Amino acid sequence: MLRGDYAGALAAYRGVADIADLEPGLLPASMRREAAASAVTGGAASVQVARLVRECERCLRVGVTEPLLRVRLCKLGIDTVLCGGGTGAACKPLRRCVSAVEMGSGRTRAVSICEPDDTRKVYAAPRERCVTVTLDNGVEERHAFGCDARTLRDNFSMEWLLPQGPAHPVRRGPWNTRYVVLGISGFSSFLSFLPFRTLRPVVARAIQCAPPGTMSEALRSAVPVCQASRKHRMLLDRLVAAHQEHAHPNIDPIIAYSTSVEGGVAIFSEFSAGGVMRECHTRYPQVRPLTVVQWSFGLLSALAFLHERGFAHGGVSLDNVLVEADGTSRLKRFYPDFQQMQRRFCMSRTCYVSPLMAAGAAPTPACDMFCYGLLSLELMSRRRAWTWGPSEEGRPGASPEDLKALLKAGGDAFGLALQEGRVVVHVELLHQRTVTSQFSPLARETVLRCLSDDPAARPTAVEVRLLLKAALLASGVQVCE
Repeated sequence: MLRGDYAGALAAYRGVADIADLEPGLLPASMRREAAASAVTGGAASVQVARLVRECERCLRVGVTEPLLRVRLCKLGIDTVLCGGGTGAACKPLRRCVSAVEMGSGRTRAVSICEPDDTRKVYAAPRERCVTVTLDNGVEERHAFGCDARTLRDNFSMEWLLPQGPAHPVRRGPWNTRYVVLGISGFSSFLSFLPFRTLRPVVARAIQCAPPGTMSEALRSAVPVCQASRKHRMLLDRLVAAHQEHAHPNIDPIIAYSTSVEGGVAIFSEFSAGGVMRECHTRYPQVRPLTVVQWSFGLLSALAFLHERGFAHGGVSLDNVLVEADGTSRLKRFYPDFQQMQRRFCMSRTCYVSPLMAAGAAPTPACDMFCYGLLSLELMSRRRAWTWGPSEEGRPGASPEDLKALLKAGGDAFGLALQEGRVVVHVELLHQRTVTSQFSPLARETVLRCLSDDPAARPTAVEVRLLLKAALLASGVQVCE
């Protein structure tokens, strides 16, 4: 394999693959350590041979003729160094380096300008990997992730720098936080992470009983790196193409994606200085009604644009609307094939769902308008849009703390509670004094229509947008078409 003779390597590996008590000494030097030290596979070298057989078959199938490793990344005598028996120059550590350069393989090469060129080679410890446990449709799922990435490379071969330092600790598990990343060209963007819904069988079997947390040395050797497949990349290519084709000033587009992350994909979208609407609404307690109307106008402009083209967003919420410095708002990314994305990636379901979506149906434009009603109700009242149903009043487990925990969890637990009537929309908030004194009867009636249980009775995004446009023009605010 090192010489590019994959046919000869395949024949050699097949000759020893069926040996019951295969000794690690029959393996290449690079594979002996993980075969002998792997507690997960019980030291079964045949498992490692099977991997090499599959790799040789793949190279022959696609016609690869280049050697497996064209450049030696470490000095000779690596087996002696790993066993702790090295002496002399082979094991002597170099002085502390003054700079570090990220290599494409994920290892850090230390560089000192004072060292001779032939000795400037120090390699950092292996990249950390971890196992996390999540609940997906009530089933406990385990995922394997890389933890200490410093840079990412997107589908256009552009490199992005991830934030570092005490304020940005090493990422553990799925990156459920939105990061601001910096491109090498100086362009900033938001990064979000989508974990894979299903793992390859060999990965799932290896981590099915693994404890959550950082992987041990043996587990890391036994678990292959799980990256995006061809179907994942095709789906993401269509997603980026759809955002380019259906560009709109009030839609925050996806500009690129990266498959260089273990366990999922990274999505890059345009940076917004104001953050999401929930952050702005929490940061400024005295938001004027006119500001709320202007934010809603930008959101409805995006929804009307998508609905006219046959798309439903399916995720309208305070956390998915960005606020710009000029007061306009932009709806975060949309998915042309929402159900296909849900089948391929773990997309968390929040409490911003309509009764139809809670039952498991695909989102529709009427569902988006129901979620817009929930969003508007929270903006107008500054309280949660859901409350316990009449049947739950006074029952154990129906306290405000329990409701808060249920809304935070979302997913199937909240969807089941909504279908059973244990949770209902808190429409009484529209009749509170703080709401009636600031918003007109027409605005409150429009929100109430959006929250109707009958999808046919809900107004369209175009209808509500026209009402908000008239209100803005009457207040002297210039509206851009």
